[in-house]
Amino acid sequence: MGTLIKRSLSQNEDIIEAGVKSFLDVGNALIDIRDGKQYAGKFDTFEEYCQKRWGFSRPRAYQYIESATAVADLSTIVDKKIDDSNGKTSIPAPENEAQARAVAESAPDPRTRQKVWQQAVASAPKDATGAPRITAAIVKKAAEVVGATKPQAAKSEENWTAPDELPEIEPLIDGMDGPLPPSLEKTFEAVGELTKLGRQLAGILNEIRELHQDHPGGKAIPLQEIESNFTALKSALKFAKPFTECTKCKRKLQKSCQMCKGHGWVTSQVWSRNRTETDEKWLKSRN
Repeated sequence: MGTLIKRSLSQNEDIIEAGVKSFLDVGNALIDIRDGKQYAGKFDTFEEYCQKRWGFSRPRAYQYIESATAVADLSTIVDKKIDDSNGKTSIPAPENEAQARAVAESAPDPRTRQKVWQQAVASAPKDATGAPRITAAIVKKAAEVVGATKPQAAKSEENWTAPDELPEIEPLIDGMDGPLPPSLEKTFEAVGELTKLGRQLAGILNEIRELHQDHPGGKAIPLQEIESNFTALKSALKFAKPFTECTKCKRKLQKSCQMCKGHGWVTSQVWSRNRTETDEKWLKSRN
């Protein structure tokens, strides 16, 4: 998810009022209101705020939020060029909520969402200008092709490209903006899962705070102790994420390697403690 824009409640509500001009603006405004607890004082919970202020059900509010989050997850691959039947096609950002919601529902983590969207762009039929005409159905089919979801019966009216004719998906990118070998792709998918868990922890902590502050039965909650433990837990998850390849093994795994312990990858903390100019040059030269 991108960096939150710190706006006031009235600024955020102006965006939502204009509404539906942009699902992305609405989703980001709701994220800002939820995470900053801007609804507090007038409403007990974020869900109550959405329902009474805007008439959004909880699922509808989170559809906006997840769609905006999915667009943010795709930001690092937008405008990249990929090979397809038309030669080179530039990857666009999702232009409507149906596309973004399909991406959000296709996978729980940013890296898999990027693979799904790239596949959708490559396999979609093109308009007269060569731009891909992407529907939610095409996104769902792309998710099946890259293995994010189980296959469904293909719709006869869609102009699908056979899976064995689809262009090669770009490799995953690590924390040093370099491509990973296929042997580490599965490992680095955990980055998205750990990020998702961190977000879930933040949501749980907010619910505990609300119960402690707003409900008479929550006054005995040891909030300071819980917040301290949550901070430690979130930090532990953050620094457990795979970051980049081991620059000592250099793709030749050594069980005796003291840097990666024979895994072939390291966390950001391990990399920071061991980085050298020579190692950085090797990481930048990968292909």
